[in-house]
Amino acid sequence: MTDRCRRVASGGDTETTTGTRRRARSGRRLAGTLLLAGTLAACGAPSPPDGHATRAREEAVARADDLTVRASVVPTMAMGQAVADGYRIERDPRTQLLMIAVRRGDGVDETAVPARVVADAIDLRGVRQRVTLREVAHGDLTDHIGVVRLTPPDTLRFHVEVQTTGARPITLQFARDFYP
Repeated sequence: MTDRCRRVASGGDTETTTGTRRRARSGRRLAGTLLLAGTLAACGAPSPPDGHATRAREEAVARADDLTVRASVVPTMAMGQAVADGYRIERDPRTQLLMIAVRRGDGVDETAVPARVVADAIDLRGVRQRVTLREVAHGDLTDHIGVVRLTPPDTLRFHVEVQTTGARPITLQFARDFYP
């Protein structure tokens, strides 16, 4: 054979007389590598399910006798700078504001109830984070707020304990999913 290379009918591979396939293998390897890289890039972080934004901001509620405890979690980046300044917190993509209200009564007749409030956030790895809470007044009402740090995507389970004078303790537990 005077020609050291011949074409093989299957896919146009070039085969040398020693039987090694060079160009075709490297081309397939490159295509496979590009396909894998594209697939991994498309995976990225998980995207939130439909309706997630609404569910993530829903209040968690516990009632005992005539007391109501409400808790909500708000991404600090979703707040305007003026609101963040009013709460004296920094806006950050890795922080959430935990807001807890302890009330007596219903609707417009609600009144704030003095309480000792303790809250923890537990991530998917089981790491517990004590949330440092402080009271913030809004007219006649008072809320307990604290900042929770996380690295999305993550799910945090919140455990809130409320103790008011002369009443039994109220425990509120809820979970929220967070996406980038």
